[in-house]
Amino acid sequence: MKHLFNDAWSFCKFPLEITLDEIFSSDSWAPVDLPHDWMIYNTENLYEEAVSCYKKIIVKDRLPSGPSAGKIWILFEGVYMDTTVYLNREHIFTWKNGYSEFIIDLTPFLRDGENELIVRNEYHLPNSRWYPGSGIYRDVWLVTSEDAHFVHNGTYLSTKQLGKTWEVFIDAEYICENTPKSSEGIVRHIITAADGNEVTTHKNAVSISGTAATDKQVMTVIDPVLWDTETPYLYKITSELYVDGTLMDTLTQNLGFRTVRFDPNEGFFLTKSAQAAEAEAKETTVKKKSTKTTPPEEAAPEKK
Repeated sequence: MKHLFNDAWSFCKFPLEITLDEIFSSDSWAPVDLPHDWMIYNTENLYEEAVSCYKKIIVKDRLPSGPSAGKIWILFEGVYMDTTVYLNREHIFTWKNGYSEFIIDLTPFLRDGENELIVRNEYHLPNSRWYPGSGIYRDVWLVTSEDAHFVHNGTYLSTKQLGKTWEVFIDAEYICENTPKSSEGIVRHIITAADGNEVTTHKNAVSISGTAATDKQVMTVIDPVLWDTETPYLYKITSELYVDGTLMDTLTQNLGFRTVRFDPNEGFFLTKSAQAAEAEAKETTVKKKSTKTTPPEEAAPEKK
C-alpha cells in the first residue's frame, strides 16, 4: 500500500561547511509542505550553494498501516541532490543522483514511539548547465506491505501483436522476507478494461521464500482497443500475490496496446495513422489490380 507522505515536514537551509552536529541541534526549522524547491525563492541567486535539510517525526503506531506492518519503506520520487538520510541521528542511506527515485527500508531502524527522520541534500558548483532547483522537489510516499510482497519496480510488462490477437508478457519479481523456509504461493494477474470489466486472468503456482524469484506469464487479449494520442485508451493489470491461500500483496499498473510503423519515404505512423495508411495502401493495390488497360486501336493505313 502507498500513502502520500508530504505533510508535516520541517525545513532548514545551512552553508556548505555546516557540521552534522549543528544540523541535529539547530532550532531554525520551519514548517514546509512537499514537494519543495528552496532555490526558486531567491531569484537573485538561483544557483546558491547550500545544504538543505528536511525533518519529519514518524510515530510508528500512528502510521496508516498501524504498527504491525511487516515492511515499512519510504519512497522519494526526486531529491536534488547528494542525499543522505538519517533516522534517530543514525546514517541509514545515501543517494547521489538527483533525478531518479529511491526507496529506503525503514523496518529495521524504526523504534516504538517517535522517530526523527532527517533528509540532507547538497547543492554545490559546478553543477547542471540548466536550472535544476534543489530540495525534495517531488512526492514522498510511505509504502507498507506484509513480509511476502512484490519487489519494488520488479514487475515488467511487454506486448506482442499476432494479427488480432495480442500477447501480454508479465515478469513479476516477489519475495517473502524474514522466513526460514519456502511456502506455496500463487501469482495471479487480472486485465480489466477501462469500464472495469474483466478481460482475462491468468495465474501460476510458485514457491516463495527469502530469496527473490521471478514469475513469468503470458496472457492473451483478443482485438483490444488500441491506444492513440486522440483516444488514449488504457487497460489495467492487477497483480496479486497469495501465500498459503492468503492475499499478501497487490499491484495495479496501466496497460496499453498500440501499433507503430516506420517508412523511409512516408515517416512514422502511430496506431490510427498506421492503420489508415495500411488500409489506403491495400485499397490502392486493389484498384491497380482491378484496372484493365485497353490497348489502343491500330490506325488504318493511309491511302496513297
